[in-house]
Amino acid sequence: MKKLKLWSSVCLAAMLVLSGCGGGSNGTNDAGGKAVPSDKAGDAVAAKKLVESSNETVELQFMMSGNKANFDSKYVTNPVLKQKFPNVTLNYLTINDWDNLIASGVVPDVVDLVAGNFYRITDNNLTFDHTNLLKEYNFDYNKFTPEYLEIARKLSNGKGLVAIPDKMNFPYSTFALAYNKDLFDQFAVPYPKDGMSWSQVIDLSKKFRSATVNGTPIHGLTVTGIGAALRGQAGLNYLDTGNKINFSDPTWSELFKITQSIGDAQDGWSGSVAGNANFFTKDKTVAMLAGNLNDLTRHAADYDKTLNWDMVTYPHLEGQPVTLPASSGFFVITPTNKHKELTMAVLKILLEDNADLKDLENPEAVKKNMNAMKNKKMPTNLPSKYDGQLNPILQKKLVDMVGKKIDSNTALREVQEELQKKYAELVSSDK
Repeated sequence: MKKLKLWSSVCLAAMLVLSGCGGGSNGTNDAGGKAVPSDKAGDAVAAKKLVESSNETVELQFMMSGNKANFDSKYVTNPVLKQKFPNVTLNYLTINDWDNLIASGVVPDVVDLVAGNFYRITDNNLTFDHTNLLKEYNFDYNKFTPEYLEIARKLSNGKGLVAIPDKMNFPYSTFALAYNKDLFDQFAVPYPKDGMSWSQVIDLSKKFRSATVNGTPIHGLTVTGIGAALRGQAGLNYLDTGNKINFSDPTWSELFKITQSIGDAQDGWSGSVAGNANFFTKDKTVAMLAGNLNDLTRHAADYDKTLNWDMVTYPHLEGQPVTLPASSGFFVITPTNKHKELTMAVLKILLEDNADLKDLENPEAVKKNMNAMKNKKMPTNLPSKYDGQLNPILQKKLVDMVGKKIDSNTALREVQEELQKKYAELVSSDK
């Protein structure tokens, strides 16, 4: 496949080891967990030599799941990167253009994607074992969230490490339960607490059943992405080991009953599970929001101008500890990348500078109960390549179940039939 044009001298491809900036690690582990000593002085000399000897411009193409504004603020304008490698330019490509680019023979140098999209890499034979480069650049595996590192190893399928978690020293999963303090105060309802189960949160939401503000009904709870979130929280897959849609695990029935209880507690209001955060953040007609609070937290200063809120832990399944859906992505250096060593040097700077952590732990957010999102366990099951196309079917069925008052057993049976039909269509189209 044709490579995106890169301007570089051959000497850059022979780059040695980058200085360990910002991390302060005394060593690393290889893919098997063995300690690897660090040579800080050697790192610094190699980095300095590279910068001084490189006068030509190198453009690295990054294909990202996020938007360009986020890419520019986190990566392009990174001051450490500009100081170390002023000759390197990072260009943004959106993963939404993947099919068109690959079809035209264009392959990015780096791809950042979630585990559910990793099939894009394997289907196009773009896997590359990063183990040697990670060792060469003294990466400390202990700085990766253990669950994300385990997912990366599972994605690698015994072939070293073909994916790198795209965050280091990042102890958060951004799922939590936000609540509007003003609404709770106005109706004399006690605030939610850390460690509440779904049934406890649902019971709490019932206290807003008859509440209104200026004639507008106030609902107790809305959940964003309830299908994918609950499934991710429980670590459930659509497919069994025989690649059949299989809902025989009793946890599936529990998830449908939880969803039905949420709707019943809001008197059949389909918005309770329709996944619209605006009910909470803008309209302020919902007392609690369960979901991914990444946007709410990162932009706390803006939301705090009109919304008096805080958060507690995401509700847990009955009789189980607090677990959260995995919400991180993975970097992949493609095998066609002509500057793999330089790229790994760039990634080390970006990961150790930890822009994601700085954004999340902003001055307004740290006034909230950030511990609600911190150091929680996450399932490490791998999604199938079809999950992204199956999730909307599950989500729609859950919304229909609440709004049309379908009982959970009927909804569970119907969604299995619909998912099996869709899955068969997807597999057939792949042949």
